[in-house]
Amino acid sequence: MTRILLIITSMLLPLMVSAQSSLIRLSSSLEDNKDVSNIIYTEKRDPQTRKIVKSTRMIQFSSPKLAKKIIEAMRKEREKSVSYQEANQGPYDQIHCVEFDDNEGAVSRYTLIRDASERFTFSIQTYDSPRPKSGRRRHR
Repeated sequence: MTRILLIITSMLLPLMVSAQSSLIRLSSSLEDNKDVSNIIYTEKRDPQTRKIVKSTRMIQFSSPKLAKKIIEAMRKEREKSVSYQEANQGPYDQIHCVEFDDNEGAVSRYTLIRDASERFTFSIQTYDSPRPKSGRRRHR
């Protein structure tokens, strides 16, 4: 699992390193963190090229200190993002989300969710979103 995460991180790192460097470093360090209880990884590949077009890592933990580090990194990178959201639903439920787009089709979305049982889920989603090269198609 560590090998897969390192490969994916190294593939995506050059694409968006300037926009989200602290989040990339933090997410890479979480795998060996003792507070992490579960890591789920999924990927989707282009059927023709077999290239990864979407990957998601979901990291579950219960450490408020770790959550605070993630929130601080999200806020730090906020100015470089294309989208930022914070929502507080009562004293415990919280959602933090930041999204980056390199204008070449590579998009990364980082989401931290705290539920009522004071557990956290940190989701890192990356995908290619190809854009039309010349002009836009008109839909009728």
